[in-house]
Amino acid sequence: GTLPTFAVKAVDTTGAGDAFNGAFAAAIAQGQPLLSAAKFASAFASLAVEREGASNMPEYEAVLSRLAQYERK
Repeated sequence: GTLPTFAVKAVDTTGAGDAFNGAFAAAIAQGQPLLSAAKFASAFASLAVEREGASNMPEYEAVLSRLAQYERK
């Protein structure tokens, strides 16, 4: 499969890789398949770069909303 890309207005890319990796690891730990975990991590990281600061991470519900927007396309 392929990974979704999300159009973002990047404010601060500091910690983008950490955001992706952390979200990916969390999704894998919850038992998600690799592709689903990678999609979740991509959505999480896309939201993270829209915020100022590396420690200002998105809420879980916001990630689910971003994923739902992608799935409707």
